[in-house]
Amino acid sequence: MLITSIGKAREYRETNYAFHGKSCSSCFSTLAIAQLLDIPREEKILFLVTPETIEASSDIQSQFKKAGYHNLETIRIPHAEDEESIFQIVLTLTDAVAEGEQVILDVTHSFRSLPFVYFVTLLFLHAFKGVSIEGIYYGSFEEGRETNPIVDLTSLFSMAFWFHAVQTFRETGSVQPLYDIVSREASRIIQRKEEEEIARKLSALKVPLQNLGLSISFCLPIEMGMDVEQLLQKLDFKSDKGSYEGLLALVFQEISDELKEFALSSKKKDEILLTQEELLREYKIARWYNHHGNPDHTLIILGELMISWMIKVRDMRDWLDYNNTRHRARGILNGMSMRSRKDIGPDNIIKEIGSRWNSIGSQRNEFAHAGFRKDVVRTTKKKEAVDNLCSAVYDLLQVDVLNTIPPKERKKLLIVPFGLSPGVLYSAALLSRFDDLLIIFSEQTRSLLPSTLCEIRKKREVPDQNVFTLLLSDAHSDFIPAKQLKSFTVVPLEGEQVSVEHFLCNYDSVEGCITGGTTAMQYTVERLLDVARGVGVFHINRFALIDRRPPEEQKAHPFVPGQKVVLDQER
Repeated sequence: MLITSIGKAREYRETNYAFHGKSCSSCFSTLAIAQLLDIPREEKILFLVTPETIEASSDIQSQFKKAGYHNLETIRIPHAEDEESIFQIVLTLTDAVAEGEQVILDVTHSFRSLPFVYFVTLLFLHAFKGVSIEGIYYGSFEEGRETNPIVDLTSLFSMAFWFHAVQTFRETGSVQPLYDIVSREASRIIQRKEEEEIARKLSALKVPLQNLGLSISFCLPIEMGMDVEQLLQKLDFKSDKGSYEGLLALVFQEISDELKEFALSSKKKDEILLTQEELLREYKIARWYNHHGNPDHTLIILGELMISWMIKVRDMRDWLDYNNTRHRARGILNGMSMRSRKDIGPDNIIKEIGSRWNSIGSQRNEFAHAGFRKDVVRTTKKKEAVDNLCSAVYDLLQVDVLNTIPPKERKKLLIVPFGLSPGVLYSAALLSRFDDLLIIFSEQTRSLLPSTLCEIRKKREVPDQNVFTLLLSDAHSDFIPAKQLKSFTVVPLEGEQVSVEHFLCNYDSVEGCITGGTTAMQYTVERLLDVARGVGVFHINRFALIDRRPPEEQKAHPFVPGQKVVLDQER
């Protein structure tokens, strides 16, 4: 559809119009535009006339009919003199243009404020009826000039969409409108030789913008970082260039300034290293989401950020291994959260970490199930609450957790199975640094314990208040799962009894010996380490003992230190 106005001129003179190397003579600019653009003869042409110009419309329409255009329609509009008449014009045009129509507008003969009214109406039609604006043109006329140019104003109209795209990005973080206008503009100007380079630069942005839009929408901070980098690499608009490219440089400078701190230079995900810089990059993205009104996305990232932080602090390998590394780190944080919720263990940063992890999980769960719970999800002030969580997590990222707990409050537990070979307990105690000692024993080995402790105390101080025991009723068949083991009783040589779970919460480091005793005892050591992980113990490792002496000599002289071999160490 071609839309035009008829002005007040008593007589339109023959004028030679030129556009993109082609020329055409006509008394009326719209007819020249129709011919220069090769608009099909069956295309509908809409004439907007005021009470003063309706008489001239019949003569002008006859010229169109002579040129083969017969699908003509005249629509009366009032003068754009006040708000009421302006809205009447908008509504009249809205009724006249079908949904999804493709529109070309000639503003040559639009009087005074009408070009602006038409401009706004086209925006309205685009938004509410899906109308596509194929072009806006103005026939420039100057007395005495041999050829007058047809001026293409479409790029100026497109600036409204550039504005919308930038404003939407500022308010919501979405780049979808930016992708839409880039795609439309690249297609629109690709045929123009003088703007072919700009069209190429715009086309190069389509895939990066599409990918970035999806990674932002799906809350994928790592993919988002790689997509931002790809977009930045494709931006090549020169601000010192004239006209359109200079304006595009301003638009994309705004976008790149906000996104550049999220960029990841790695092209492969498995090459990304877990550094302090990476943690801070993810934190900035989390805060960015909350700023743009997506606290649910922020909470997702904060949870994963704490897992990544825990992996870094403990120097765990393969930080993106979801089923192993990240699963273990999540378990440690769950244990710390349990300490905080049940208020067990010493009051130190471990409980603070657990409290923050618990807060993230609680608020995240409010969104995770789309509100399908009995409690009403309170959305008011949610952004502020999540912002406070961001600050709390940021503070955590700055903390050297390993050195935050005062040395006097750091406690290390040594767990040793005690079978019929007392030399195992002797070697483990002398070759390890510990504050407290937990001995797994049975009724068969109870009588050997005092003499073995006596031999140990000849070499190092181990007070009764630092020795604890866990009794297995059957040293050969008591294979106790970790869930049941939590509630078993730890008995001190001096002091009050306590459950395994509460007992292990007192330590930030636990070391387990898997040599000695029965298979069930060694199994119990492994399960105790599992419980320790579950209550957020920071340092966990296993070791074995080797005694290269002949069995007869080991039995005759059990209290000789062997060799300690650390099997693995979890920080």
